[in-house]
Amino acid sequence: MLTEPISSIEVALDEPFAGNRPDYTAEFPSGANYYSDDYSNDYYLNDIVWRDLTSGSYLYAGSGVFQAGHEYEVTINLTPESGYLFSGSAAVELNGQSVQADVFEDGAMIVYSFPPAEEPQPISSVDVVLYVPAAGEEPDYEAWIAGYPCDVEQYTAGNVLNGVAWSDVTGERFYLDPGEDLFEAGHVYQVSVNLVPWNGFKFTSDTKVSVNEEEAELRVTEYGEYYLVYTFPPALEIQPITSVSVTLDAPAVGARPDYTAEFPSGAHYYSNEFAEWGYLNDIIWRDMTDEVDLRPGTDVFLAGHSYQVTVYLTAEYGYTFPSEDEISAALNGIDVSCNVLFGQLNLSCVFPPLADVTRGDVNLDGKVDAADLTVLARHVAGISFLTDPQALSNADVTGEGGISASDLTKLARFVAHIEDEL
Repeated sequence: MLTEPISSIEVALDEPFAGNRPDYTAEFPSGANYYSDDYSNDYYLNDIVWRDLTSGSYLYAGSGVFQAGHEYEVTINLTPESGYLFSGSAAVELNGQSVQADVFEDGAMIVYSFPPAEEPQPISSVDVVLYVPAAGEEPDYEAWIAGYPCDVEQYTAGNVLNGVAWSDVTGERFYLDPGEDLFEAGHVYQVSVNLVPWNGFKFTSDTKVSVNEEEAELRVTEYGEYYLVYTFPPALEIQPITSVSVTLDAPAVGARPDYTAEFPSGAHYYSNEFAEWGYLNDIIWRDMTDEVDLRPGTDVFLAGHSYQVTVYLTAEYGYTFPSEDEISAALNGIDVSCNVLFGQLNLSCVFPPLADVTRGDVNLDGKVDAADLTVLARHVAGISFLTDPQALSNADVTGEGGISASDLTKLARFVAHIEDEL
């Protein structure tokens, strides 16, 4: 059987910090053709073992804890995948640093001694973001943390999903069932979120925790695992959205479509960031004349063509779109039709065909003046060239085909009011 040599080995493992448990889950680059086996006993886990060089003893897998000032040595055994062999000259890196290793064709053993374990830095505060309970909505199991040296533990089992669990205080239900239970109006709900500090950091009794910037309580289990607990105010009824207003730049010859919708202050809806298949920010423009969707950032509006825009809106958490019969929708101040589908509201508007722009509008701003003369003069002089198809067409002031000094002369006479028309 043919085999391929493995010429480089890269492994990542959390460094020792006082109070932390050893890391037995080695990480490898994407596409690596080797792995750490699942061999385990009292000291080994995933074919990895840690030794306390200061005390001379091995750490128990799953229960050992690093002590401040102690030096630790890790041994990582690696196995090549079927069809691969380690090269005897393979370069070996641990956490981005070159290290020595015993490398054989059918296995490699990395032995590395870390500097004395330091005390991890205390975490001063953590804020977790969650959707507020609203009647009829599902609980939020996607807790979000940003800017703090910790993560939500992605643990899922029973009534815990992604490290988050909800309980109904009013209904005296210890845990809600993910994917089944909905919030009830007037009920008080409590959430718990499992937290894991980054390597080199730790929670302390002084760590302040909050949910949506409201003070919460940090608790610790008998196993040293941390989680926060927060009780929300009674769940509110979902509010219907009966009026929407969207503002977009109307089509103009030579301009690019506007994919950034604007809404009134205090609007409880938005266009999300969906950007595929001709959509950008959940907005799509269609050329009704050529019957094709426009490409964001590429296509421009053409004279004589009619365009349709469709905007998809999403209601904020705690709000909903009722049926379209109960909603008034406006685009650029004009009433338009709308539809509600899968919880989203979409509204569309067809703009009339764009009128041909007057010859001489070289910069495509809708008028002919000295600015167009400057742009055309630079093109004729070879300083900077026009590339837009509509601009090139408008620059042919004489209508003779091509662009020359004759077009520049005729445009100059028009701008100077020597001639009344182009």
